[in-house]
Amino acid sequence: MPSMSKTLTFHPMAEPGPIGMRLRRLEDGRLLRGTAQFADDLEPKGCLHVGLLRSPVASGELRGLDISPAQAAPGVRAVFAAADLDGTCLPLAVHLTTPGAVSPDRPILAIDRVRFVGEMMAAVVADTRYQAADALDLIQQEIDPAPAVVTFEDAMAETAPLVHEAVAENLYFLGHRAYGDLEEAFDHADSVVEGEVTHPRVSAAPLECRGVVAAPDGKGGVAVWTSTQIPHLVADAIAECLRLPAAAVRVVATDVGGGFGLKAQVYPEEILLAWIAIRLYVPVKLIETRSEHMRAASHARDQNVKFSAAVRKDGRVLGLRATIFSSVGAYGIRPFGPLLDPLGTPGLITGPYDIRVYEYDTYAVATNTCPEGPYRGVGMVTAVLAHERLMDLIAAQLGLDPADVRRVNFVAAAQMPYLSVTNHPYESGDYSAALESALTAFDYTAARGEQARARGDGRLVGIGIGSYVEYTGAGSSTFQGRGMADIPGTDTSRVWLAGDGSVHLQTTCPAIGQGAHTTFAQVAAAGIGIAPENVVVEQTDTATVGHGTGSFMSRGSVTAATSTYRAAALLREAILEAASYRLDQPAERLSIKGAAVLVDGEPAGLTLAQLADGGDGQAVLDVSETYDAGQASHPYATHLCMVEVDRETGAVRILRYVVAEDCGVLINPTIVEGQVVGGVAQGVGAALLEEIAYGADGQLLSGTFLDYLIPSAGETPAVEITHLVTPSTVHELGTKGAGEGGTIGATAAMANAIADALSLTDVSLPLTPDRIAQVTRPYDPMSYLEWNALRRPHATAVWDGGKIEFGELLAHVRRFQRGLAVRGVKAGDVVGVQLPNVWQYVALELAIPGMGAVILPMPMSLGEHEMRWLREMTRPALTVTAADLEVLSDDGEPEPPTADPDPDRIVEIAMTSGTTGMPKLASLSARLKQLTFEGFTRRLEITENDRVLPMTPLTQGIGGMCLYCLRAGAALVMLREPHWTPEHCLDVAAEARATVMVGVPTNVIRMLNQPPRIPESLRAVAVAGAPLPPEIAERWETSTAVPISSFYGSMDAGQLAVASP
Repeated sequence: MPSMSKTLTFHPMAEPGPIGMRLRRLEDGRLLRGTAQFADDLEPKGCLHVGLLRSPVASGELRGLDISPAQAAPGVRAVFAAADLDGTCLPLAVHLTTPGAVSPDRPILAIDRVRFVGEMMAAVVADTRYQAADALDLIQQEIDPAPAVVTFEDAMAETAPLVHEAVAENLYFLGHRAYGDLEEAFDHADSVVEGEVTHPRVSAAPLECRGVVAAPDGKGGVAVWTSTQIPHLVADAIAECLRLPAAAVRVVATDVGGGFGLKAQVYPEEILLAWIAIRLYVPVKLIETRSEHMRAASHARDQNVKFSAAVRKDGRVLGLRATIFSSVGAYGIRPFGPLLDPLGTPGLITGPYDIRVYEYDTYAVATNTCPEGPYRGVGMVTAVLAHERLMDLIAAQLGLDPADVRRVNFVAAAQMPYLSVTNHPYESGDYSAALESALTAFDYTAARGEQARARGDGRLVGIGIGSYVEYTGAGSSTFQGRGMADIPGTDTSRVWLAGDGSVHLQTTCPAIGQGAHTTFAQVAAAGIGIAPENVVVEQTDTATVGHGTGSFMSRGSVTAATSTYRAAALLREAILEAASYRLDQPAERLSIKGAAVLVDGEPAGLTLAQLADGGDGQAVLDVSETYDAGQASHPYATHLCMVEVDRETGAVRILRYVVAEDCGVLINPTIVEGQVVGGVAQGVGAALLEEIAYGADGQLLSGTFLDYLIPSAGETPAVEITHLVTPSTVHELGTKGAGEGGTIGATAAMANAIADALSLTDVSLPLTPDRIAQVTRPYDPMSYLEWNALRRPHATAVWDGGKIEFGELLAHVRRFQRGLAVRGVKAGDVVGVQLPNVWQYVALELAIPGMGAVILPMPMSLGEHEMRWLREMTRPALTVTAADLEVLSDDGEPEPPTADPDPDRIVEIAMTSGTTGMPKLASLSARLKQLTFEGFTRRLEITENDRVLPMTPLTQGIGGMCLYCLRAGAALVMLREPHWTPEHCLDVAAEARATVMVGVPTNVIRMLNQPPRIPESLRAVAVAGAPLPPEIAERWETSTAVPISSFYGSMDAGQLAVASP
């Protein structure tokens, strides 16, 4: 790699030249025509294929693997387990200097424990990937499953099992910071505004899954081609784990089919492939399947933020308190450890607002789930979601316009440069200008008027604002400050004149689909004085370009672009000096035009090819520059959107979307706009669709694109973009980075728009149609059953010693409806049901209102006189008892009638004593049941992971509430004996692993009189039907540590008393 020996002087850019051009992407031709080289396109001679055995359980002791059947399988060349790596391959370590942070080493192959579904346990090397896959099925596993902790709530429970023995209380990190006197701020506040946001666990879901090819280099080293954003950091880790000199490891970034941060980390697979290549002395290849990707490629977000603000009457925030929980997964990832979201989110919750008093607690929690890593807008998406919800909640509580609340809180342009309360140095910008620009483009006043008219017509229309500031392109000081010792923070560019006269460029920031090759070509062309088309940008090869950090945190247009411009400007000087020598002309008389160096005013000159040819056709002009940003840059924007929510389906339609953004100097406006639109699509996906779901046992429930929904063109809005340009004052190109802002702003804007349409306070994403319908649609248990049967057909709906799955329950309900129709039941008829707590009662409770009839629950305890009175008062068209079930289950010909969607339709006549102690009947509308039962499930936080055990008959009010739990996807647990006893109840609760029990105070009192043996799974108890004496509640919670809630009187609100016996 020859280069000029003379020291060259850098001169900052004077003329923009190609910078600012709307140039079409130069790389798209080969990407679209199939001439790009992705990992799966590589097939070295003699290449073998690797398949990986992954853990089927989330937590357990790995007692052994019998690999001998796989070793004997056709085409198999080798099978490796953890013992084979012992002494020759170190675990993957994260080197942190952050006080209080811990990140246990990650074994390449699981040794004696598995900690998440998808963790690698063994590797098969075979002639083809299909032979490898077949052989994996032959490996016999001996794993003793252990209880898993899946959520941060699970992991932080007092009795929670530890994910790692070295991680006390399952906390990788606990951070606390306080700035200013928060107590004083709250003392002087006119109002206190509180809120909570939850961002789901998500996947970046790139088009290309991970792929690695490794080959021995013949000198004891290894070459690795991998779909990565950080080739140099991968090389560092391979050298460390395999105990090789740095020079013995070469890593080449292949063309990357989407990274989004997911590929900005070192994976154990990359270490393992390098080890196998050296061990077997053959090239090896691993291409991940989508199902593997969903299990084992890093996830992101999974955060909850609770906040409380001291607010002045004009909306000004005087002080802010926040608590952040981040579920990090089973391991910290290299090079970031478990600190990305736990540090990033609290550091930016004050956002673009002038908030000087702030306190936070942040928890990085270990769970038995796939490790979390960076994803577009890491740490910042949830921070912005929190502070933008705060702005809207302030507006709602004080009766102000959301735009006005932002205006009164923004950092003013005159305050720039501004040091935020968490020490983020905002170098330049005008946040109010971005808001006003977006409001103008949106025609905000007219939009609010349109919204008011729509609401008057009964339509659910909402407007959401998402204003933010982000940090990008950080240098070494930022990563050193966070204690992330594996990240250098610098980036390097090498620019050289090849023997044919073409200019070549490599940077340490590989292209990952964001148009970087075009951007870098424009920057290099500006530095040299040639056309961008004459610059050949290559993917990063650690053997070709010096050390650097990689492509993440929007570094490309900041750090890599700066090093590229500096190197290109130095190469220009070198070219002119070389031409000066060859032409015997002073350099001041020379200029570069086209592909030649010309003498001003004369026809003499040299082509770049002539100048580059040193006699052997090799490059003679070669410059490298490394850039370390003194501080991060801070682009910002305001997003505005209008949505309409369909009351019946819960679907969200985006009516309008506007962005006013400032990413500093735009190298290529077209590429910036592409980044904004793509980012908005991913933000919309997070707000509306995407969620990585785990069961309570840590099993992945969303392992394919059938269950994990990503936005398509249909969900992506047309985005109107306005550019503001406030150059960065800390980087000579004036750029600030544009890779992540679309996602950051969109998630908050969409959440605010939907919250505005539905008058929501707390927001838990994603706001899927079924969740929205729980708010917009009247009580309609059939639709929720249908949804759960479609989404989770094999999940348990009813447990009675065996289980009835949601799919089965729906089939039974349909049969009952046909049987009822055969027996003459029609919409509006009253149908009495007298059954014990059996699954058939559950099916009828759903079937009867679902066909428009009215259910009349008849308690088994009613005597003959009471039954006669009840029939006289309600005149049921049919009464169903146990004797009728077999006939009722026969399939009938007619289709059952369709239920009236009117929310005020009577769906049930309930018999209740109410708070008066006198039995009476209550006609319950769909709306009333929704409001009553919704409060029940929300207060108990019922989810699909719960198993709810009714201790009283389902025919009674509190028992009937349990049926509403099916709406949340929870399972109902049935007692198998007709008469309740505490012994039987606790036995069933333990066997079924019930999480919630529901009954009357008498149930609780009788259980307290028994020896304490509360099931470990139980997390809550609810009672109604009679007042709960405070001393009983206190005694229960003291002796069991299980919270108890009273819903006494909840059935009386708004009901119609028909009569009393």
